[in-house]
Amino acid sequence: MKMNRIEIKIILYLFLVIPIFLIYTGCSFSSFLSDEEAVKLVEDHYLFFFGGEKVQAKVIERGEYIKKYDCYPIKFKITFSNSRNNSKTLYFYKNSSGKIAVRQFIG
Repeated sequence: MKMNRIEIKIILYLFLVIPIFLIYTGCSFSSFLSDEEAVKLVEDHYLFFFGGEKVQAKVIERGEYIKKYDCYPIKFKITFSNSRNNSKTLYFYKNSSGKIAVRQFIG
């Protein structure tokens, strides 16, 4: 069975597009860290670094990757145990052991 030119072009196009799509989705920030994972890291961060302060966090906005500092910024609405609200941008990166960590400042 012979393939016509259009079918061959479609197959070649798919061979080109599919790997690019897979690489893009594998490297995108959403696969780096989900909202739930980010919230858990922030809550643990406040428990550890702020004397056991319990907070509730909600993702407000995701920033673009900052190549210079090798991190992703995420802005959160943070509610403290005394009902005080705060919005704060925290920076997520992979530490030397390959785990995702959070820091308050970049640089």
